[in-house]
Amino acid sequence: MGGTLEWGETLSSCIARELVEETGARLLEVGPLVGVYSDPARDPRFHAVTVVVHATVSQPDPSGINPLEIAEVRLFTDDELPSELSHGMDDMISDARSGRQRFE
Repeated sequence: MGGTLEWGETLSSCIARELVEETGARLLEVGPLVGVYSDPARDPRFHAVTVVVHATVSQPDPSGINPLEIAEVRLFTDDELPSELSHGMDDMISDARSGRQRFE
């Protein structure tokens, strides 16, 4: 899941909004920072800065999401995560699993 911070929006409110928009889940608690990822080669579309945090969320409710944007929503156990993730997110997942914090 990802999204763009809107003008005048805090990071916490962006996380909550994007969760609802893309999964139908509600943010219950924001946990510790995993990392800040800013390598310009990470996303070929633009130079993005990605902030990754641990979070506790409710069960997803895909009934309210845009089916043109999102094909499927569900929770994954650690070993069920897809092996290939987009936009260089493999190292983000690895950092989150290991407890390593990164700042690039």
